Amino acid sequence: MAEEPTPTLADKSLSAAKRQLSKLTKGSLTTPLHQPKLIVRFGHLLTGISVFLAAILSAANGSRVQLLENQALTTFFQMRGTVVAPQDIVILAIDDQSVSIAEQYYKTDPQQYAYLKPIKSFPYQRAAYAQVITKLINASARSVNLNIVFDQSSIYCETDDRQLQVVLRRYGRNFTLAAVYNNFKTHQFLFQQLTQPQPIFRFGAVSIGAVNFPLELDGKIHRLSSEFSPLSDPSTVFNSKMPSFEEAVLAAAQVNYFQGRGDHIYFWGNGETFRTIPLWYLFDPENWNNCLKQGQFFQNEIVLIGAIEKLSHDDHRVAVSPRDSMAGVEIYANAIPTLIANKSISTTIRSPLWRGLFVLLLVSCSSMVVKIRKQGIQRFLLSIALAGVWGGISYTSFIYGKLMFPNTIPIIAIALTGFSYLATEVAREKINKHNLLLIFQKYKSSPVVQEIVH
Repeated sequence: MAEEPTPTLADKSLSAAKRQLSKLTKGSLTTPLHQPKLIVRFGHLLTGISVFLAAILSAANGSRVQLLENQALTTFFQMRGTVVAPQDIVILAIDDQSVSIAEQYYKTDPQQYAYLKPIKSFPYQRAAYAQVITKLINASARSVNLNIVFDQSSIYCETDDRQLQVVLRRYGRNFTLAAVYNNFKTHQFLFQQLTQPQPIFRFGAVSIGAVNFPLELDGKIHRLSSEFSPLSDPSTVFNSKMPSFEEAVLAAAQVNYFQGRGDHIYFWGNGETFRTIPLWYLFDPENWNNCLKQGQFFQNEIVLIGAIEKLSHDDHRVAVSPRDSMAGVEIYANAIPTLIANKSISTTIRSPLWRGLFVLLLVSCSSMVVKIRKQGIQRFLLSIALAGVWGGISYTSFIYGKLMFPNTIPIIAIALTGFSYLATEVAREKINKHNLLLIFQKYKSSPVVQEIVH
């Protein structure tokens, strides 16, 4: 039978040192030893607070929460980038080129460029729009839609208005005019009153739609024009709402579309995503015959006419871009195919109660997964990964499923659970080191401490 090894002098000294250290710390470190445990409990408390606070904020859906969610949607559009726009929408742009070139050419030689006379100065003659409508309808355009409000008489002459009226009576069933809700303020009330085209342009065959969009808290357009709710005049007993411009356009084009649950516009990209033709091309014979193939370019197309660039007085910030603005006619170029293709984006959970419960379940389950790890840094990294996973799910649902889930608040709350564990672990380690330092300072003359130090 083998003999047991004889303990050395060093082993005996170390054993004695450990026994002595145990005796020293049992009575003197009762309170400091409880501190790390309290820190751990505090970490669990912070996680619980994050879970319930996220649920409450999501259910309340306050202004700051809406602002964060809108910013997230803009980020999603930016991550996706520009996609190929539908080919059945064409913008006929009243742009700087149409104004400057027509004016310059006509002044150079009025006889040679007599065909540019209706657009030789801006604002254009109503006769110019009459010519455009006639050309487009004869070219078999599906509908012609003017995003300009003709609420006042022509600055040229009464005959100018009559020329447009005659054309509208002839082709009105395929034409849309714009109306707008303008702000009015009395000493008691602020309300919005509808400004419509002149009565001579309003008759049964012509579609008319309001060109107002609802603005979100971030100052951008996210939703369809049909979601705009005008402030009514309290003195008026009954206020009927004008159809939106996109609804009027689809009525003129005789397009049947599915009215889905969504109310957000599906933007295909920033400005100039859709095919855009300068309006003066329709007056220039060379461009009309070659570029536009004598009007075949517009066959079976929904044509939107409106001002862009510097001439546009209805530029708006939009959800698709963090900084750039977009002309109203370009926004409608996105809104109309949104309805045609049934791509309107909808909020998945509208009920505040269910939204709060959903976030509560999501964040609490994520925190339980985070707690599986023992080390604070691992918990933090796992929480960041889980927050990223939810961000990816939200992005995929938004871009491909046209569904909006609570996004920003859950991501922040999931990340905070990991951060709280990491912070409390760092605090616990510092407390442990501080306590050990106190022991060494208090018992620095003890043989036990001397043994450990040396």
